Amino acid sequence: MASDALIKAAALFEREERAFRDKCSDSFSRDRELYVIWEMLECVVRNETVLSSLFTAVEQRRDAVLQTAAARFLVAAAPGLAMMPSLQQSLFMELLTQESMENRLFEWVEAGALPMCAFAEGLLALALLDDQYADETVRRNIVPKLLRRLRGLVFEDETIMNAPGAKRMGGEEDSLELSGPELLEREKLYLVATMCTLMSYKECLAIALQEGALDIILALLKSKDKMVVHEALRMLGTLLSHRKFALVFLEANGLEQLLPLPDMTY
Repeated sequence: MASDALIKAAALFEREERAFRDKCSDSFSRDRELYVIWEMLECVVRNETVLSSLFTAVEQRRDAVLQTAAARFLVAAAPGLAMMPSLQQSLFMELLTQESMENRLFEWVEAGALPMCAFAEGLLALALLDDQYADETVRRNIVPKLLRRLRGLVFEDETIMNAPGAKRMGGEEDSLELSGPELLEREKLYLVATMCTLMSYKECLAIALQEGALDIILALLKSKDKMVVHEALRMLGTLLSHRKFALVFLEANGLEQLLPLPDMTY
């Protein structure tokens, strides 16, 4: 089945992307060209119909299994696709930011149902690299929902942690299916990535202060996963562009809490 093939391919991309990010936590690094993940990405973009078919599979409503598999694959490959040379990158971003896809992503985010909610947030994080798309996201007033969900994931809100799919166990030991806890961990990373762009908007500062964005960041900085730490620092850097948040950060002894962080070799 096409869905089985996509799940296997997604698992391979996830593994190789992780191998790259373990060496270089910056998802925007051009150093992917030195890793296996780059060769895999080139295979995807070699035929334009592959990307188009994947987005069509995500947008269709007839086959939920195929839709989920295609979404998982795109999220796994998206960080690299967004960094491809101009022609391939343009095709990916064009498909990602088209109006029909935009509406579907917001629909899944608003619904909050796993797994499509998580995958939609992963794709949204890349779509936000487009300025007009980011502007529209802020205008839709969806940022409060994203930040509240991130807070719920970080501080393990029972409503989120016990929601359908959140506790689902994976398959056999060698299964390629994601368990609920694995999916929630990935969703956390996707949401932080969205905040790295959205928190630059002055319209989002008030909700950041109301929802305790600083508490969220400081909790994330305690993670043992350096990808999470890196993204949390990016989110912090974005928020520090706002003078009011910078003052809150200093008053909370934020600088002192950064000092214990290990050196980032990347």
